Amino acid sequence: PICVKQATMSPAYLSESSNPVTSSTSSTSSTANLDSDTVVLGVFFAEKKGYPARASIYYSNQPDTEICGKSFYNADDVKIIWSPDGAGVLFHTHADVDKTGASYYGSTCLYYLSVDGSVDVTVPLAKEGQIADAQYAPTPPHDFIVIAGNMPAMITMYNPLAEPIYQFGEAYRNTISYSPNGKYLALAGFGNFSGEIDFNKLYEQRSNQ
Repeated sequence: PICVKQATMSPAYLSESSNPVTSSTSSTSSTANLDSDTVVLGVFFAEKKGYPARASIYYSNQPDTEICGKSFYNADDVKIIWSPDGAGVLFHTHADVDKTGASYYGSTCLYYLSVDGSVDVTVPLAKEGQIADAQYAPTPPHDFIVIAGNMPAMITMYNPLAEPIYQFGEAYRNTISYSPNGKYLALAGFGNFSGEIDFNKLYEQRSNQ
């Protein structure tokens, strides 16, 4: 087996003998298994000395070759969200300071990269503002939902290629939760909100795909 060890901001690929194969400077990494022999690594390289941040995908057995990548600014940290089938990955970035001055809470963005290298896009948002949550459906077709925008936020469903296919409308919601079988969806407003929860049966929305 091959694993990834992250130390002093650098992930090092280790073989069965635990000898480092290669390493690169980064801030965050996450893995997904395509099958028993293939491990894919998603890596976020933070901004440094004027150079942009970068989201990248590598195969564990080809650690020196980037499969897919996208560069961008205004990203201090990231949440890496893999599709359940390992075919794509979302990079949900956050910057502590919104350089436009539009938000006291900093700025956020969402990027999608496909493991086959065919797609690297900024996920289009229907409303400006913070991204409160983004989650993949646990079952095929592995669409995903994003809550984004100034409250009341817009809630949008995307197909696996990050194309918007359905809007649930605006609501004071910040949490997405799918049922284990992927047939039902809960959209909730917790924390500073009143705790309301909407339950949806995912049939009509997916018929648009």
